[in-house]
Amino acid sequence: MHTFMNKQKLTACLHSLNEKLCDKNILADMHLYGGAVMCLAFDARPGTNDIDAVFVPKMEVYNAAKEVADELSLSDHWLNDGVKGFLSENNEVTPFEQLSNLRIYTATEEYMFAMKALSCRTDNVNDMHDIKFLMARMDISTVDQAKEIIYKYYPANRILPKTYYALEEILFN
Repeated sequence: MHTFMNKQKLTACLHSLNEKLCDKNILADMHLYGGAVMCLAFDARPGTNDIDAVFVPKMEVYNAAKEVADELSLSDHWLNDGVKGFLSENNEVTPFEQLSNLRIYTATEEYMFAMKALSCRTDNVNDMHDIKFLMARMDISTVDQAKEIIYKYYPANRILPKTYYALEEILFN
């Protein structure tokens, strides 16, 4: 099952998740990344296919998310923590929404930019749009400015050459 979630649907999913956690008397923290942040926090695009997040308590949130998936006819993977492989030691998030049983945080725009640059899927229209959007939003006009931000979060040896080519292409086209 493929699910596209716009801002309204994303919000409904998170609020439904909160209700499930409330029913079980579970308090949870969730850090959002990727397309969900681009849609919810930055209004950069109309939606995303899933929510990339890290959360605690992990299994309890996953169990509640499964109930939400069943209730709202979503893919079982509408909420996933695959993004954890891209997290920096300087994981920079900001409070987004405080619900009764779910505290939601989003990556800051600089951190989101660095993460997008690190993963830089040049064949992914959303990724390239997100990088371009964040560069414009942060007024990045040179590759050196971009590197300065990226290196706040990741060592240079983690950044693939394709990232620098993509940044140059965005800046000079």
